[in-house]
Formats: sequence, structure tokens, C-alpha cells
Amino acid sequence: MEARAAVSGSASTLLTATLSVGALGQHGASATVTTSTVAVVGGATTFASGNGGAPTTPLPKGVVSGDLLVAYVESYPFTTITCGQGWTKQLDAVNGSASRLAACTRFAGANESSPAASVNPPTQVSMITMAFSGADPSHPVEAAAGAAGLTSPSVSSTVPQPLLVLGEGSNTWQAVAHAPAGATLGATVNDSANSQVAVATRPGGAAGPTGASTWSTSPPSTSAASATLALRPTASTATPTPTPSPTASPTPTPGAGYPAAPPAQICGNATLLGGPSIQPGGSIRVDPGANLNTVTQAQPPGTTFWLSPGTFTVGTDPYGQVIPKDGDVYVGAPGAVLDGQHLNRYAFTQQAANVTISHLTIQNFGAAGTNRDEGVVNHDGGTGWTIEYDTIQNNAGAGVFIGSGNTVRFNCLQDNGQYGFSMYKAVQGSLTAIVLTHNEVAGNDTDDWETRIPGCGCTGGGKFWDAHNVTVTDNWVHDNRSVGLWADTDDYGFLIDGNYIDDNAAEGIFYEISYNARITSNTLKRNALVKGAAYAARGDNFPVAAVYLSESGGDSRVNAGAYSTLEVAGNDLEDNWGGVTIWENADRFCNSPANTSSSYCTLGGAASLSTCVQGTIDKAPYYSDCRWKAQNISVHDNLLVFHRADVGCTTSGCGQQAILSNFGTYPSWSPYQGTVIQDAIAYGQNNRFSNNHYVGDWAFTAYEAGRFLRFAAWQAAPYSQDAGSTIG
Repeated sequence: MEARAAVSGSASTLLTATLSVGALGQHGASATVTTSTVAVVGGATTFASGNGGAPTTPLPKGVVSGDLLVAYVESYPFTTITCGQGWTKQLDAVNGSASRLAACTRFAGANESSPAASVNPPTQVSMITMAFSGADPSHPVEAAAGAAGLTSPSVSSTVPQPLLVLGEGSNTWQAVAHAPAGATLGATVNDSANSQVAVATRPGGAAGPTGASTWSTSPPSTSAASATLALRPTASTATPTPTPSPTASPTPTPGAGYPAAPPAQICGNATLLGGPSIQPGGSIRVDPGANLNTVTQAQPPGTTFWLSPGTFTVGTDPYGQVIPKDGDVYVGAPGAVLDGQHLNRYAFTQQAANVTISHLTIQNFGAAGTNRDEGVVNHDGGTGWTIEYDTIQNNAGAGVFIGSGNTVRFNCLQDNGQYGFSMYKAVQGSLTAIVLTHNEVAGNDTDDWETRIPGCGCTGGGKFWDAHNVTVTDNWVHDNRSVGLWADTDDYGFLIDGNYIDDNAAEGIFYEISYNARITSNTLKRNALVKGAAYAARGDNFPVAAVYLSESGGDSRVNAGAYSTLEVAGNDLEDNWGGVTIWENADRFCNSPANTSSSYCTLGGAASLSTCVQGTIDKAPYYSDCRWKAQNISVHDNLLVFHRADVGCTTSGCGQQAILSNFGTYPSWSPYQGTVIQDAIAYGQNNRFSNNHYVGDWAFTAYEAGRFLRFAAWQAAPYSQDAGSTIG
């Protein structure tokens, strides 16, 4: 049957805002940021089908490269809605067995193709796409949430006047939607049967909760799901940047610039973390003394549970735990605490999708030294979870395990035994579309796992493992016993932007045997002083760094070319043990004894564990494809400050900017022995430092550890690094 659509006119919605930085210290203290307009581009475009698996809409008219595309797709809950290649799924909301509503976003490129998604199995489906100019290029979606029913939920914004993009979808027969009060309808479309979707826009107000927006439909719907995206305007005036010495001259930075103060001061912030003191309408009240899991199992999927003030436990069994159902919501009143008594191992577990956990303190799960490589909240990595406004502390293992499509925001993740957060899925390549924003990640690895298992590489503020298309923005990561943020093994498509990373014992950012990332506009201070001092004490002059790129780089064959380079740009690095180190271990490749991720192989090429073996690895294409390469790396427009006295370093090993490898030695059948990889990383793999500004007593290391260079030699042939850079 022919689809019926109603589309409002192409009038643009314009927003202007002035941001006064408040308690969260967003990108600086006592700064004022004037934001540019956000405008609807052209008109909404639609698609509807009674039996479709590949919904697609035309591109809205007038779209140019850099505009933000937003697509809402509605189908049945038994389907899987997948965003198109290069798109990011921002949310996936379900109403019981009635309807599923997903939102996908992407910045348009040159010659952008028609927006598309997929629905499996093919069935009734509707889709609407809108385009917007003026969204922040670093993190355009300030917040996102979905819920069952006709109310697009309130979300919290750290900037005033975001543009709200409201979505609604239902399986109501031939429904037509009417926009919420104060919103402008972009389009409503149905498939002349049971699939219907609508999109509207509404200006947001002051920073903080945006307020809910209630839709209506004709005929009235009881089977809807609704959602809210808050689009963040582009900052047109950057906040003040640090000036570490009178000679420093900060260079241009991408996006809004690196933060001068922590952007996410969450721990102990009662105003931010406190939940609703009055029971929300439609929710189930749970009081201390009740077993939260027993209450959960007695209710249908999609129930909201309000935990009243007080302390909750889940029994005396070590495996007492809460097992949510799809779409369940747990929200705490001020003072609501879920306590594991150091007896229960895990808090929230199993495979439910689209669970929300908010405004709770979750603590004391697992005895010290247990739960290694396990998580307390979302223990099994369920999809579509939203974990927000929680304090998750003093737990064994990782405070949070993150699954595909998860959003983790505005949480205090502190003093957990192994990590603040981590992730793992047994199915390789299955973790994707993760958002980690505005969290404080502090004091983790209290069980000191690197001492318990030397060299385990299993500690830090947070660990990403085999994760793809991940956004890590505006977090405060500090005082962790090991690495701050650690991405390890076949990660790709990372945006690490606007974070404040300080006083971590090891590297601030560690990107290891992974691909294609943008590490931009971060502040890193006093990282790796503990690790660097330990290296110095044993006479090891390896360039311990604030940003460590280990066997990682850009490869256009990975993720269809999205983020085809590894870029480190516009960051402020001050008084860390070192700067940026680009390293490739000549002895680490698929099937190598030096490959600690032994069940994994490289991405993007023809290599596999069965082909990277003696007798095959020395032949094309395996000779090239079996290595994780430090290649196609650009380190530019960073401010790097190093004061030896402030760092407390008296050796030659600190204050290094480096690009190096080792002399290859094993195994005996390795084709990478000798200086093969040293030559490749220094001269042949398109790694470039440029347009950086150095302040202080920096050294530069090229080719191999211990080959120290002064700035002029570093810039000269054969290394030819840091063109356009200055030192003073």
C-alpha cells in the first residue's frame, strides 16, 4: 500500500545561547562561551514499508558536508534495527511487544549517500531523516534517552539551549502523530498499517533537565515508544586555555578547546546525583527490606522501580543479584543505596536490553581481590543500557561492564578494585556504539592487580576491549593506580575528546594494537609519574608517555574507512613523565609469543591465526597484514609543557617525545627480525609530528630507545619530524 506522510514546512529552527560555566566546570572555570546557531536544513524525508529490511530516505535538500543527519526508525520489538555504515546508534527504545524506536546520527560527508538502516527480520518499518547545521563537531549529541509511551523523556544537558530532536513511533493502525506543545513537527509517516514514526524539534532551555514532551496520535495510541536527542551547538568562542609559562603560546585547537578545569566533578555532587524525592507516576515503589530482585520478577518488562531512601541488599547468597527484564528502569530517591555487603558478587546481571539505572549508590559488591575481569553493574554486558547519575564505588572488579549501545554518563565511578568500567564479549567484534560522557573516574584499581599478577595489563580507570565506534567525551579521569583510559586489542572508531586526565600512576591514554581514532582537545597533567619513576629506578630509559600509541594506527580498510587515521591533536599536556610515544614491538604480531592477546589477529586485511604462521607469514599479503602497525599517525597542534623540577625527574628518560621500535629477535621464523620494523616506523609508515608547541626541557627519541635527539636533529633528515613546530 502507498504510504501516507505529513511533513511540516522547511522553516528553520534557530538557536543561540550563552554558556556560563557552573559547578561542572565545563571546558574551563568562570568562562563564557557563545554558541552559534543550530538550524534545520531543508525538510524531513520519509520512508515506510509493509515488509522492508532496508529502509532508506532521500537526503534532505541543501545538506552539505559537516551537517548532522538524524534518522528515527520504527519497527516491531522482535526486530534488530541496525544503523547504516558510519552512523552511530544513539538510542533504541522498546515498548513491551508493541514497538521499537531507534535513533541514528552521522555527520554528512562530501557526496553523502542516502540515509539507510537495516531491519532484521524484514517487516513493517517507517523511517524519517532530518538534517541540522551548527551541531558541535566533537560531540553533537549532548544527551539521549528513550522510553515506552507517548512522552519523549526529559534529558539533562550541560549547556543551555540545546536543540531537542523528539521522536515517536508506534504500531497503531494508520496513525498520524501530532507534535508536543512548543515543538515543530518535522514529519509523521505510516505504512498504511501498523508502523508509524514522527519527528519534531523543540528549543531546550537552561542547562539541566530539558523537561518531557508529550505526543498525541490519531487514532490514539497505547503502543508507542518515544525518545529525545539533545543536540549541542558549536562553540564559536573557545574558553581560556592554560598558560603554563610566560613563553607558552597555545596553538589553535579543534572543537571547543581543551578543558582548563575538570568538566565532570560528579563524586559527592548531591545536587546532580540526587534522584526524585517523590515517587514518579506509574512507577513501583520499593522500600528497604524488600528483595529488589523478587520485586523485579513479579512485574512485567518495562517497569519503572523507584527505590525510596535507605539501604537495600540482595540477600546473603554470594550470587544474590538483580536480574532486570527488557526496558526496566531503576531510579533512586536521594539516599537510596544498594549495598553488596562485600558478600554479594554482582548487582545487576544477565541479558536484558534497554535497562536504565539512575541516581543510585551501588557499593561493596565482591570481597577484595575477587571479581577479576568481571563487572558489578551490567555484569553480562546487556545491550542498550543507560547508566546515569549513579555513584558506583568500593566494589571488587569493575564497577560497570559496558555492552553495545550503552550510554554511561554523569556517574561517579570511584575506588573500585580493578576498574571504574570495563567491557568484554566472547563474540569478537560485537561491542559497538558506546557513549561514555561526563563521568568522574577516580581512584580505581584499589586491589593493585598489576602487583598481584605482574604484567597482566588488567588495571586502570577504564578498559576498552575489542570495542568499535566509541565516544569518550568530557570525563574527569584522575588518581587511578594504573592507566587512566586504556583501549586494548582491535578497538577502532574512537573519539576521545574534551576529557581532563590527571594524576594517574601510569599513562593517561593508552591506545594498544588498535585502529582509527581521534584523540583531541584533552587536558593531561601529571600522568605516569609513578610508572616513569619506577622505570628510572631500574635504569630503563623507555619513553613512558602521557599518550602511548602502541602498535596502533590508521587503516582505511577498517570500518569502511571511517576514521582512517590515528590523530592526536589540540591537546594540552603538562608536566607528565613524557609526551606522546609512538611504539611498535617488532616481535608482536598474530601468533607471536609476544602477542598477549593470543586469540586475536589483525583487522582489515587477509591475515588470520591460520595464515600468520611459519611458511606463510613471509609471503604477500600476510607479511604486511599480520602486523599491528603504528602507521598513519598525526600528532599536531598540541601544547606540551615539561618542567623537570615539577616532575621530579633527574634522569634522561623523562620528558621525551618519541617514535621508535626494538630490534626484532624472535621467534626464529619471524620475518621481522633485525631493524626491519625500526626502519618502517621511523621512515616508512606515514607517522608525523607537526605544528606542536613545546615549553621546557624536552628530549626527542627516534628509531630506538636511548637515541636522544635535540629539537633541531629531530626536525632534520632523516627523521623530518615536527615541521612547523616551535620550542621555547
